[in-house]
Amino acid sequence: MSELVIIGNGFDLHHGLQTSYGSFVQFAKNHSPSVYKLLSELFLASYEWMGLDLPDAVSEEDFIYDRWCEFERCLGLIDDEEFGQRSREDISEYMQEIGMDESLVIEFIENIASILDTFRKWVADIDLSQGRQGNFNFDPATVFVNFNYTETLETFFGVDVSRINYIHGSRTRSDCLIVGHDESPPDPQSKHDLPDIQNNPFYGYLRMTQKPVKTVLPKLSAWLNSHPNVELISVRGHSLGTVDWPYFQAISQKFPTANWSFSYFDSNGLEDVRTFVNHLGIDSSKILSVATLAQFESDPLTTKNALNNTQASLFEGLD
Repeated sequence: MSELVIIGNGFDLHHGLQTSYGSFVQFAKNHSPSVYKLLSELFLASYEWMGLDLPDAVSEEDFIYDRWCEFERCLGLIDDEEFGQRSREDISEYMQEIGMDESLVIEFIENIASILDTFRKWVADIDLSQGRQGNFNFDPATVFVNFNYTETLETFFGVDVSRINYIHGSRTRSDCLIVGHDESPPDPQSKHDLPDIQNNPFYGYLRMTQKPVKTVLPKLSAWLNSHPNVELISVRGHSLGTVDWPYFQAISQKFPTANWSFSYFDSNGLEDVRTFVNHLGIDSSKILSVATLAQFESDPLTTKNALNNTQASLFEGLD
């Protein structure tokens, strides 16, 4: 059976690599303290702006850590439609209205390149020698769409790089690594709105930090066309976040008769699988297995389907 394996960050974590955003927090604090301070302040300000409860002084550090651990999603959380429609001249007044310091947002926008540069330096610093050799077995004909930036497949499993599509870039090449959110910058309603939006620094921020899905999709489609006979799509260690759904939609449409197999981490991850399956409209008969990575590692051909078990795996995320 010709197989396409979709690899996410959970796969690297499963093999002991320090690729969580929690590790990114520590890297940013140690190597780019000014960047860490700037983004942490913005996380706090954006939550206050949205009317959410701010932490007290004792728990503020934990609060900031949690935001950094959701780095990509939080990059999009400062989105606000009304702000996006304001002209540069209106920003000071609007900032005052929402109680958010204009200088903080302007400083953040001006330094966003440094923040993303810190992220890419962290990726380059990930040490594969600290990971462990896994027991997954991949058929020589298997192809991969890899959402990670690391060469785990080549190093631990001897996969030829020609069989891997690094959809968001590879750290071993001169790729510009892609990271970001799925919030869309505001569209002008008329030609009269265009100057205001173009001159609004918030629009520039959203544009710089949004994943360029529309640019990546044609490249993915061209690559999929070179592998037309996929019969099984296996998702391994991907959280199925909504920002990546367009890629999965393209894969599903390319291989409408293919069966699916999903890994999940914990009960929340299992619900994410369920939501994803419903969104893509994948027929239950096409789902061969839903299990943890540890289960797939010990039994690659498992037919366990945790979606059929309403009590599934409140503890299975320990793998």
